[in-house]
Amino acid sequence: MKVKTARFGEIELVQEDLITFVEGIPGFPDEHEFVILPYSDDSPFLYLQSAKQDYLAFLMANPFLFFTDYEFELDEIQMEELAIRSMEEVASYVMITVPPHNVKMMTANLVAPVVINIHTHHGKQIVLEKSKYQTKHLLFAETVSAKGGN
Repeated sequence: MKVKTARFGEIELVQEDLITFVEGIPGFPDEHEFVILPYSDDSPFLYLQSAKQDYLAFLMANPFLFFTDYEFELDEIQMEELAIRSMEEVASYVMITVPPHNVKMMTANLVAPVVINIHTHHGKQIVLEKSKYQTKHLLFAETVSAKGGN
């Protein structure tokens, strides 16, 4: 299967590469099939690329690389929806926002992690209820505070 992307051009995929979001992603309910593509070989960032729309890709990262104390739980309904029997079957990501002209001010949405069952390739963006997290956590807070916010 071939998928067109704005960043990588046309790429060849096998069906097993696709991640299915049965309900779509918040704001994009009609987008159900995505693929995860690395930003580059040596980057902690990834793209969640739509298999249908070449322009639609979300920058993501493993939250535990930046926030070692990050934690969340899935409820029984979420576990059932994704056919998850244990958290070892889960890959977790968070959406990243990069503001124009200041990469050091990148933020991660820790309130709504993207959860993927690594065996079934089903995913869902979960909105955490009563979360202690925010939608905009600075990725490089130490760098920003050391340089006075610039």
